[in-house]
Amino acid sequence: LHLISGDDWGGAPDIDHTNPKVQQELSDWMNWLKTEVGFVGWRFDMVVGYAPRFTKTYVEKTSPDFAVGELYRSVSLGSDGKPLANQDKHRETLVNWVNDAGGVFYDHYIEWGLMEPIKKLTEIRKRNGITATSSVNILAAENDLYMAKIDNKIIVKIGPKLDLGNLLPSNAEVATSGQDYAVWEIK
Repeated sequence: LHLISGDDWGGAPDIDHTNPKVQQELSDWMNWLKTEVGFVGWRFDMVVGYAPRFTKTYVEKTSPDFAVGELYRSVSLGSDGKPLANQDKHRETLVNWVNDAGGVFYDHYIEWGLMEPIKKLTEIRKRNGITATSSVNILAAENDLYMAKIDNKIIVKIGPKLDLGNLLPSNAEVATSGQDYAVWEIK
């Protein structure tokens, strides 16, 4: 008997991803595929069958150049059988999976050319232990400027305004910046 951490599907046996031996053996096999066969990335199939934290584990243990998870859920339908305009539940499922698997939204990362800025922002977030439950103190919320201090570790600025007045403490060092955004780490 083993634990199921996701949806059950009769078409294949369940794998106990909670078992450290299973995690290690799958990771070893995946690393073999990278080093000996030449794989550079992963396509995680039927990711609703196990918790997204395990996808994150396998990505962290194998460091692929690229990984994608197949997460398919039926959309909400109206009484006429057509998709409803409000698909928030479906969207929330996708957003939560991407977040819990440690991923980013494909379009922004690949198609919009934001790979390097997103990598930098992700590194800053990890380095400072910023999570979805971090405290946020909004410093400014204007039509051309939004600034917030997060966990008293970083300050984020969004918007074109450059005159920040006294919003930025002297112990803040620029960690990264780009068009209409900047992030400072508080030292």
